[in-house]
Amino acid sequence: MVPSDMDDLQVPGVGSVAETLPCIQHLCNHMKEARPACTRVATRLQNLQQELRRMSEEGHPPALESLAGYVEVFANFLQLLRKYHNKHLIFRVAEHQKMTERLKQVNEQLAQVFAALDVGAPTNWDTSWQIDCRLQEQALTNAVDKSDIRSLQSSRAQLEALLTLKFEVEKRADRHDGMSMILIQSLMGKISAEMKRTEVTLPPWFLPLYEVEVEAEPFAGGHFGKVHRGVMRSGEKVVVEFFSVDELVTDERAQVQHAAFCRL
Repeated sequence: MVPSDMDDLQVPGVGSVAETLPCIQHLCNHMKEARPACTRVATRLQNLQQELRRMSEEGHPPALESLAGYVEVFANFLQLLRKYHNKHLIFRVAEHQKMTERLKQVNEQLAQVFAALDVGAPTNWDTSWQIDCRLQEQALTNAVDKSDIRSLQSSRAQLEALLTLKFEVEKRADRHDGMSMILIQSLMGKISAEMKRTEVTLPPWFLPLYEVEVEAEPFAGGHFGKVHRGVMRSGEKVVVEFFSVDELVTDERAQVQHAAFCRL
């Protein structure tokens, strides 16, 4: 049954569309370089919400099955914003390509929703998307050029950042375009200069935390620390053992790394 009020449509695990949209708009303000592109999506969602409300009030609500994609866009976009908002520059550079791909998918999905609901949609969203991408790339380049590595206040934080970037270069180079690789290399040079270290070897066990979703509560204790269940980006389930290593990498309070992955 189609709700009498389009604002009452439920986004699974979140709430109504009316409750979700302000949350989306708030998170868009914290997307740094991607803010213009994300705000554009939020505006299109708001315009679509208003159009569906008008259709419902006039007694011509769309079929319930055609609204499924509409709700799915809300859910997918909110998930993206929650993952990528308010992140440090190191993360934003390392994840730039992945985040951009996901945001493009949201735009494409939203265009399909406009068509499925037979609602007038902007015909030039892809042109706007290209403009937003160029603005985002320029803003990210400026952020790297002006970055102050001293904001990474401890040697631990600096080394963690350097290893994260080295991981992207050595293990995930195929994810990045030329611009992203240039920015990664630039940040690596800045961090190395601040640390006064010309060569750092990437440990075989190192994995950035954004590569795996880990359950908050451990289920066992391992040789080096607590053991958690997790899920890799590929969807593969793993067991993750967190541990602290010597002061050159982390201290007892440091960001933990993934020592061993036992496939479930």
